[in-house]
Amino acid sequence: MRINAKGLHWTPVTLADGTKKIYWYAWRGGPRLSGEYGSPEFFAAFNAAVATKVPAPEGCLLALLQAYQLSQDFLSLRERTRADYVKQIAKIEQRFGDCPLKALADPRTRGIFLDWRDELALKSKRQADYAWTVLARVLSWAKDRGKITVNPCERGGRVYHGTRVDFVWSVDDEAAFLEHAPAHLHLPLLLALWTGQRQGPIILTSANARPWTEGGFRASWWLACKKAGIVGVTFNDLRGTAVTRLALVGCSEAEIATITGHSLRDVRSILDAHYLHRDVELARSAITKLEMGYAKQAGAKTGT
Repeated sequence: MRINAKGLHWTPVTLADGTKKIYWYAWRGGPRLSGEYGSPEFFAAFNAAVATKVPAPEGCLLALLQAYQLSQDFLSLRERTRADYVKQIAKIEQRFGDCPLKALADPRTRGIFLDWRDELALKSKRQADYAWTVLARVLSWAKDRGKITVNPCERGGRVYHGTRVDFVWSVDDEAAFLEHAPAHLHLPLLLALWTGQRQGPIILTSANARPWTEGGFRASWWLACKKAGIVGVTFNDLRGTAVTRLALVGCSEAEIATITGHSLRDVRSILDAHYLHRDVELARSAITKLEMGYAKQAGAKTGT
């Protein structure tokens, strides 16, 4: 049996028991297909899914959402980010897919979108903000290309105002991890602490000398932290910890951004609102610099 498999999408997954499997989807962001690849059940599921996918009518929000997912603005994102965006776009499609584009210029539309975000926030404030961010980005992309004239989601603020001040890896955490974690996880820790890199770059390998799968790395990291008695901090917190440590030894925001790959705005945000609270070492460093500067000025005036 033959099918036109244009757009067929697959992704590797690691199950809870460590088994590796391939999940097939009718298209990126589309429904998952049942049955083994190539089986009659698989073909039937594919054909049924494709039959439900119809082109979005012009002049509605669904058309913009679909066009955005074909743009370089979307395709240039990291694979994980694209997958996360697709989940949020599905929520937007379900609620506002048939929204006429001409309605975006109506001031009341912003209020409708904000009410929707408030509804999502009842379950998760972070996810509500994420959905809003994706919608705002799609509309910003559309506005830049002249497809719409107004982006009602501009400067929408956030619902979630949490902080990661207390989620920084301490020296004791680092020592405990290096003592109890498997040797092949030591380098990921040190690399993240010293450079602030994401999990994405394939420059490290697992115990069997193969590139990590996303699920495999997360599971191994979680088990290692549990064994070392480390709670409350994640691998992602290592990036912020690296930014904090670099700041504490006197690195400028530009220097930090060059090392970690953050934008200057992100570095400033991390230092300002998330990690670098009133650290006593930073305070001592500031006072030392003040004393040295004052002594230098005083010496210049007296000629000493």
